[in-house]
Amino acid sequence: MSGTIDIAPDGSCLLVSFPYREDLVELVRNVPGRRWDKPSKTWRVPLDQAEATVKIFMAHGFSIMPGVATALATGGRDTGLDRIKYKAVDKDADSYTISALNLRVAEVLRAEFGKPMWVVGELQNYDKGKHRKHRYFELVERVEDELGEEEVRATVPAVIWAKHWSVIQKRLGGKGGRDTRQLDLSDGVKIRVRGRVDFYQARGKYQFVVEDLDPEYTLGAQLLRREKILQRLQSEGLKDRNAELAMPLVPLRIGLLTSADSDAYNDFVNTLADEAFGYSITLFPVNVQGKELEASVLAGLEWFAERAEDYDLLVISRGGGSRSELDSWDNEKVAFALAQHPLKAIIGIGHERDHCVLDFIAQSVKTPTAAAELINETVRKYQEQVEDTMLAIQVGIEEILRNAARQLAQRGRSFGHLMRAGLADEKAALSNRARVLKQELAARLKEQRRELARSSYALEHNLKSMLAEEKRHVVAESQRLQFSLAQRLEREGDRLEARSLRQRALDPARVLERGFALLRGNKGKALRSVTETKPGDSIEALLPDGRLTLETREVHEKAQKKS
Repeated sequence: MSGTIDIAPDGSCLLVSFPYREDLVELVRNVPGRRWDKPSKTWRVPLDQAEATVKIFMAHGFSIMPGVATALATGGRDTGLDRIKYKAVDKDADSYTISALNLRVAEVLRAEFGKPMWVVGELQNYDKGKHRKHRYFELVERVEDELGEEEVRATVPAVIWAKHWSVIQKRLGGKGGRDTRQLDLSDGVKIRVRGRVDFYQARGKYQFVVEDLDPEYTLGAQLLRREKILQRLQSEGLKDRNAELAMPLVPLRIGLLTSADSDAYNDFVNTLADEAFGYSITLFPVNVQGKELEASVLAGLEWFAERAEDYDLLVISRGGGSRSELDSWDNEKVAFALAQHPLKAIIGIGHERDHCVLDFIAQSVKTPTAAAELINETVRKYQEQVEDTMLAIQVGIEEILRNAARQLAQRGRSFGHLMRAGLADEKAALSNRARVLKQELAARLKEQRRELARSSYALEHNLKSMLAEEKRHVVAESQRLQFSLAQRLEREGDRLEARSLRQRALDPARVLERGFALLRGNKGKALRSVTETKPGDSIEALLPDGRLTLETREVHEKAQKKS
């Protein structure tokens, strides 16, 4: 049976109901005057459309309720459809006791459903009894309504007896199982199970007894859901947006989404602590599995997005676990929020072989420890680049000084050669001039001897003065160059020292060691004013060697200075 056609209790219209199918929805939408009634989850059809409606849906195996015949006979004009006619009570008919009735129902169910069958459904109310010897839960079927939201169409009680659990546990890859890829059952996981219909006569209640399970069905459903999410991200151009964000040069301010006081948190923080880089880590505690994961992770992503300027990097991590626990991370809302997040994200979910959708849209390193090691490596690489740059500056300065010294020495040698060559030329000229004067002016030699002696003395004095002046110029130029190089080297040293001092001054741990404390309010936000707390509020104080929890008793504001 695909559905039913009945008369509304007030006789005003037909009620058409059926499990969600796109082809049937399209058919009922073609009926004039129909409308969807969300509270009752039925389609309401005018009575004058009774004949056309019955013809349409009879072909699809719909069940026609008795009152619909009257509507067909009158064409929907009978206003007394809401009046039910009762037959006379048969007082002579045999009556069943309740136990006899339940026995009869049990016999019918066993006759009709005596053989084992496969059933597909979603686990509900399983987690609260998963550690008991016998596991009671529900299997539900969900469908999308007119607005695209999921709702429960049908529910059946179910149970796994202890004797069947050992078989199912092996299927899941647990104790004694051959499949080492562990799969755990939890609320919200879709499963395909084999079992029998059982009727509990004492309470007149039936349930489905699960005897075996098909793990490949659950894995296939998970992969299908993940692929649908990735396809939607790809179609909207968001799949690679976060993964393509550049890794910050020095990621020291880190936002962390994980469970508080978990192994994932401790592994991540302890690995970062191995390097004294002065990290600032802000934890936003989230649920890392189950139904609460979506709301808590979305809240954490939004919190860090609003404060993106205060952070360099976002890390999402959790420890190892089963594949079904990882299934909670294949969440469409979380995936879209992360894909559009302004901070570069590192995913360290903690599974070496299995993946979730976040591994495909952000940089994934599989484990919390690996995420911390990646950050340490990035900061270490920057530190090495700074050290290499400082070494290159030192080598460059030394090379400049060596070149300057070589140029100064070469200049001195060239000047000496020039002076000696000049003196030799001048001496030869004087000799030639003396010979010419001797030949031509022999008569005047005696008169000019004294004058020649004075000229020779003056010439020698001038040459010595010129030589001394040039020597002073060379010495001054050498001193000026050495002083300039020394000043430049001193400025570079001061600049490097100032940068180192600023970096050490910005280290939060050094600030705390000087006697200061960092105060945080109820929401973990740093207090910058006394107006951000009130009497009775709990305050957390961070000190170099630990934390203190304080309580505000009184608030005293500093008096404002009058202008």
